[in-house]
Amino acid sequence: KQAQFVSLSIACVLVAAFATAQAMQSAQVPFSLAVSTPTSTIKMGSELKLDVAVTNTSDKRVSLWSHPGKLAPGLDVRNSKGKPANEVKAKSEPPKGGVAYPPGGSYPSLDIDPGKTVHFEEIVTRKFDLTKPGTYTVQAMQEFDNKLLKSNTITITVTP
Repeated sequence: KQAQFVSLSIACVLVAAFATAQAMQSAQVPFSLAVSTPTSTIKMGSELKLDVAVTNTSDKRVSLWSHPGKLAPGLDVRNSKGKPANEVKAKSEPPKGGVAYPPGGSYPSLDIDPGKTVHFEEIVTRKFDLTKPGTYTVQAMQEFDNKLLKSNTITITVTP
């Protein structure tokens, strides 16, 4: 009975330590990501607009540093087989509403107050080739303090 008690005590300590570590890790990432779209079905050749919401979940102001093309979180787009969708070649001009950065220049930060949410509109079809019918998954990702934070995953259907 004493050996069972010791084993049970060790198991409880390990579970508590794991839960504490998970809570501390979650607490260290002061924001959350969420993606949504007005429609989950698009026709081939149509634009897929995506709303990416970055919410400051901490009690302090959070600054996200930027560099060209990385102010908004990155996207992971995959086909129904789980393979990454092909990226579309970038055009030489900045996207509508985008900012052109001089070579070697400094980059802005985005400050988000506690509890506030900042929204980015991403046109997925400008960055990824979704010209083949099928289902695709889309997820936003952002690195912060050497941790990769991922959003929810949404499924999009492309029809002929």
